[in-house]
Amino acid sequence: MLETPSFKKALEEKELPKLPFVSVFKHYPKQVISGVFSNVSSDIAFGVFAFYTTTYGIKFLGLDKSIFVNATLVGAVIAVFAISLFGYLSDKISPKKILGFGNILLILWALPYFYLLNTKSTGLIFLAIIIAFIIHSIMWAPLAPVIAASFPAHLRFSGSAITFMFRGLIGGGVAPLISTYLLNKFDTGYAISGYIIIAGVIALIALKFVDVKYHKED
Repeated sequence: MLETPSFKKALEEKELPKLPFVSVFKHYPKQVISGVFSNVSSDIAFGVFAFYTTTYGIKFLGLDKSIFVNATLVGAVIAVFAISLFGYLSDKISPKKILGFGNILLILWALPYFYLLNTKSTGLIFLAIIIAFIIHSIMWAPLAPVIAASFPAHLRFSGSAITFMFRGLIGGGVAPLISTYLLNKFDTGYAISGYIIIAGVIALIALKFVDVKYHKED
């Protein structure tokens, strides 16, 4: 195991807990809660953009599956480069600021996204999905440093794992199910836009409580 100075210090002072999972909830509940809700919007966005959009296009819009599969593939390829770019900017500027910027763009794009899908124009559908993937990349790139820097070195792995686990549980894991319910209930994709907007607003509020004080810890 790679032992950083702070890890060695904790080891020497016998600060390493026998049950890291318990210690995270006992001493850092704020970091877990704020970490989960400040990042859950990115998971929900991915669940909708990458998975549910194809279902929406086929069953609700009556379009060919290949349009959405191909658009998703193009978006995914572009996302590889976008994540690298915004990961770099995250290190240069601030992970929290980049994550906040991504959430603002997500909120602004939620309604235009379904508007473009509803046009049934192949070109506009490609545009909607590609931009959606870029916005998700902006949120995804700083996600790891924001979460990891919320915990001290000796609890970083456990804290990050717990935060990621709950984030996925209430985010992307149920996003397609909630989207299906909303579409059946309101018979419009804009209901899903509202779901995304609410997630983005919650993320922005939670982000104010995220403390990345361990960001520069060795």
